[in-house]
Parts: sequence; structure tokens; C-alpha cells
Amino acid sequence: LTPGPDDVAIAEDSLEALLRLRYRARIDLGRSEDDYDALLDDLLKNA
Repeated sequence: LTPGPDDVAIAEDSLEALLRLRYRARIDLGRSEDDYDALLDDLLKNA
């Protein structure tokens, strides 16, 4: 099966939501940014 445009959009939205939650949790814990935070930045720039 080949994913359709709707499947890709849902996956991208889910990934962005997960990365946003992860980022907020890391900030609340006082952790520094990492590669996944950079990935979120890239996703938001390309949105």
C-alpha cells in the first residue's frame, strides 16, 4: 500500500504534536535542547 496525501498529512501532524509535547516536557524538566528539538524547528520552518 502506498500512503495517500491524507495519510502523510496525518502522520506529519502527529509527529509535530508529539515533538511539541516532548519539547515542553524537556523545558519543564530543565533539559537542554537536542536533535529532536531541532527536528521540530525544521518541521515548523517548512510548514
